[in-house]
Amino acid sequence: MDQDSPPSSCDTHMLNPSDISNPRFRFRLRQYPLVHRPARWVNLTLRPSVRNMAARALRKIIPAASTFGRPRGLFSEYQLLCDDPSAIKGGIILTDQGSPSLPSDSIIIRCKRNQHLEQPWPVFWSQHRNARMIGPSLIHLNQCGEMSIEAAYGLKRIQNEPGWYYFAVKRPLEISGTWTSVMGQWMRNDMKSPYAHWLLDALPRLALLKHFPAGTGILVPPQLLKAQVESLQLLGVWERCRKTPEQHLLVEDFYFSSPPSMIVCYSPYAVEFLHSAFLPKAAHAGPTPKRFFVRRTSYGRNMSNEREVLEFFERIGWTVIDTAALSFVEQIQWFAGAEAVCAIHGSGSANMVWCSPGCTFIELFPAGYLAGDQEWIAQCVKVDYHFMIFPSDYKLDALVNLAQLKEKLSELKLI
Repeated sequence: MDQDSPPSSCDTHMLNPSDISNPRFRFRLRQYPLVHRPARWVNLTLRPSVRNMAARALRKIIPAASTFGRPRGLFSEYQLLCDDPSAIKGGIILTDQGSPSLPSDSIIIRCKRNQHLEQPWPVFWSQHRNARMIGPSLIHLNQCGEMSIEAAYGLKRIQNEPGWYYFAVKRPLEISGTWTSVMGQWMRNDMKSPYAHWLLDALPRLALLKHFPAGTGILVPPQLLKAQVESLQLLGVWERCRKTPEQHLLVEDFYFSSPPSMIVCYSPYAVEFLHSAFLPKAAHAGPTPKRFFVRRTSYGRNMSNEREVLEFFERIGWTVIDTAALSFVEQIQWFAGAEAVCAIHGSGSANMVWCSPGCTFIELFPAGYLAGDQEWIAQCVKVDYHFMIFPSDYKLDALVNLAQLKEKLSELKLI
């Protein structure tokens, strides 16, 4: 069992149900570069281009007032709030969250995702009457049929937004009352909801509930992990949630809470909300292991010599855990009480957000898959963060060099 949804929740290419349901096929294709490279180009370059051309053509044909078809264009509600607050009802909470510092050897730089350039990342909310919401992400449109740029995580991610290509052929399901949503590109209703994105993208959007009418309902994906349901229960909002499999809605009164973060985007605001909302509720616990290794159990992006790695940590007295087997509260308690954690990169390592200042965290990466998600979190929670990179195979499984790992642990005085 694993909290990640394959492919990785960090991937910036277009996710689709067929990709998600066939991770083994996609990994195996990597064994054949002459086939994999053209297929990757078709998936990442040709397919979005064809979709965009088709979408532009259809937008010229479908009337702007229609409740059918694709989005008519784009609009920035943050810009509207800045330029003409009377044009849209809402409020700006934060204009800039700062930027992460970059060590001399930074995994943020090495992974080449440019996440350190995502700021300023504002936090705001807006109200939309009779909002049309479309696609697996249920992204909302304005009265002109234009799609929110901020709900799509910015202009450069528009081609990754499934709502941009969604063509509605049926009338929307009308939902009365006042609602907000935690759904988006990585919180879709046609895939398993990835834990790390839930933690860093979705839950922090509920910080703005206090600005919405009392009892505002929450649209959530239908496929929630047990820990995700538990988090909503801890917040006391589970009874207000609606599992939403539909992909075309007309919501009477919709309150948009902007994503205060993205898994690869520096966000002290998101970390502060998680701490204030959950740490007090998980404070009372018995003793938990002070040093543990976080394993992954999904196909791909694991360790090709996992057995040897796990046996090594057991020999030196560390506990081996699978975070997906723990409740949400247990994950908070284990990481909050840890003095040292080592983890293969994955959703489980996002639990670093619960770590106490001074905790040592070592993250292991396959060379074929790097991500700087935890480096910025470490700066927010004052964790002593280290990373190691090992050769990887076609499944992106790391071949962990135990001699190097032992040397690193000795250097940190953890053996």
